[in-house]
Amino acid sequence: MSKFTIDDLIKEAAEAHKEGDYIKEKNSYQELYDLYKHKLGENHPDTLIVLGNLANSYSCLEDYNKALELNITLYNARKEILGEKHPDTLIALHNLASSYSDLRDYNKACKLQNVVYNAFKEILGENHPNTLSSLNNLANSYSDLGDYTKALEMKNAVYNGRKEILGEKHPDTLRSLANLAKFYSCLGYYNKALEMRSAVYNARKEILGEKHPNTLAALHNLACSYSDLGD
Repeated sequence: MSKFTIDDLIKEAAEAHKEGDYIKEKNSYQELYDLYKHKLGENHPDTLIVLGNLANSYSCLEDYNKALELNITLYNARKEILGEKHPDTLIALHNLASSYSDLRDYNKACKLQNVVYNAFKEILGENHPNTLSSLNNLANSYSDLGDYTKALEMKNAVYNGRKEILGEKHPDTLRSLANLAKFYSCLGYYNKALEMRSAVYNARKEILGEKHPNTLAALHNLACSYSDLGD
């Protein structure tokens, strides 16, 4: 019998994560998972949420094999209960793909991310935020495989989709533009990266002010672009 209540364990896990104490976080979620499984059953929604958190704790501890094992269990449970194309099942499949990526099985990860993206596109449409997020994840998988042309094409599509739906200065759009600029920089397109990073910095300065952490991060990235160009 645990000496902690469920609320105590939830609070303890959250605080441990915030502090970066992933061992303590993992132990709290393990105890919470065992309690939920005993009280509610292993396939109860609350139990499965905690299982996902526990898998993430193992991932933070770089125990990727254990995280993979738990994510497989979670995905199979979600699929059985909710069906293959329920959003929660697709999120579990994305997390499973991330575990394969952590283990450097990039082909398997890319295959699963393709399934997630195509399902979201079919269900929600190609410009829904969840679909665009899954497309960004798929782009990262192609990048891991060394297919930078395909990855760049997808990242551009993510940025253009977010710009169309959310506007040029929405935080998600600016984050996407910053990621795209980073990708161009890594490929050696320094002038293109500079142009994009200038746009991100100016937008964040206008919206957040010069001394906001996000503005300062954008300024740092802009400085890196000038450095890349030897300026």
